[in-house]
Amino acid sequence: MQKKEKLERKVFIVKPDCESQGKGIFLTRTWEDIDPHDHVVAQHYIDPPYLIDGLKFDLRIYVLLYGINPMKVYLYEEGMARFATRPYEAPKGSNLRDVYMHLTNYAINKESSNYVQNEDEDGGGGGHKRSLTQIYSEIARKEGPETGAQRVADLKVQIKDMIVKTLITAQPSLWHLYRSCQPEDVENQLCFQILGFDVMMDADLKPWLIEVNHAPSLATESPFDLKIKSQLVRDTIRLLNLSPQRKQNYVIQQKKAFQQRILTGKKPKLTAREKEEKREEINILRDMEERNLLGGYEQIYPLDEIRANEERIQRYNEYLETAQDQYDFFNSGRRKNGTYDQTATYERKRDTQKAKLDGKTASDLPRPAWRSGAEAEVKPSPIWERASRKHNSNAKARIDTGLNPATSTIGHNDAELDAAQQEAAYLRS
Repeated sequence: MQKKEKLERKVFIVKPDCESQGKGIFLTRTWEDIDPHDHVVAQHYIDPPYLIDGLKFDLRIYVLLYGINPMKVYLYEEGMARFATRPYEAPKGSNLRDVYMHLTNYAINKESSNYVQNEDEDGGGGGHKRSLTQIYSEIARKEGPETGAQRVADLKVQIKDMIVKTLITAQPSLWHLYRSCQPEDVENQLCFQILGFDVMMDADLKPWLIEVNHAPSLATESPFDLKIKSQLVRDTIRLLNLSPQRKQNYVIQQKKAFQQRILTGKKPKLTAREKEEKREEINILRDMEERNLLGGYEQIYPLDEIRANEERIQRYNEYLETAQDQYDFFNSGRRKNGTYDQTATYERKRDTQKAKLDGKTASDLPRPAWRSGAEAEVKPSPIWERASRKHNSNAKARIDTGLNPATSTIGHNDAELDAAQQEAAYLRS
């Protein structure tokens, strides 16, 4: 009974997965309030949150992702805090539906009669939207002169760490998509994205990631909005180095490549080793250029090997390696039991990449090992099981209908099925 009562006291904040600006968000203590047919995200409600002036708030932090391999992440120096408009009280049955108390979304709270627009373009003062700099100052003052500055410094480090770890988890998937669309690109500069990280602190000043917005609002409804967002866009364009000279150089390169295709009849392609060498050369030049173009941005990944903690660099490398391994495993269509050995699969991929650099092909490498004996039950991959079942059902259909098995076009092409069966037989052996 005590365990059940304790579970019932837990509060969840439920959000539709395809909405924005606070639409459809509600608090609940029971799953009965959630329609099982709806697509929603449920999060543990942070209680108690860190308060300023007795109000709940969250931070909107701007992050620029400009490069996938290597991944390059930049943190903007200024952001904003969005405040609830009603004094905070712990969630209970009588106030669970009070959105002005429990939600910090600007689109919701600007409709409150208590909302105060911040007319200070620097984000100071006591409005319900304030600058990140102002919030850090208020936290330092609240925590006291002895520990306030250090606590703010620790908070900033934790937020940077949170941002880097979040993007590392997505890097393998993003790199796959990027490489699929731009297989010949070596500059790593064709795409960029400004992201909005929403962060909330609990009463112990520990930051929690609420969500990541892939298209944060750039609307300017106040002098403060206009200043911070216009500076954000300006510094982003500057860091991207979008200049007429760069565009002209690109056009010249494309014309040269086009003329070479006309003369030779072939599209010039770099070998894998040439791509890697050119990519490294471009990255070195790019790093040197961007040091003078950062503006209000700070590069937080990759870490500066001179100034950064070596342990943290190693930890991020391990996170990235684990993220890549997990992506490879979960997208390979293979299971741990009864299929290719996971370690052998990873080793084969690394060997394949090395072979490409050495001018070899994947066919020169041995096939991956198949588990057997005590390690796992030996059985074909599900894809071959499905092909075999479909082949059998198609054969039965041919017999039942009197069709000639040699000429029938029902289901799979016979040549493809023969190849599939040969592959399945090879795997079983």
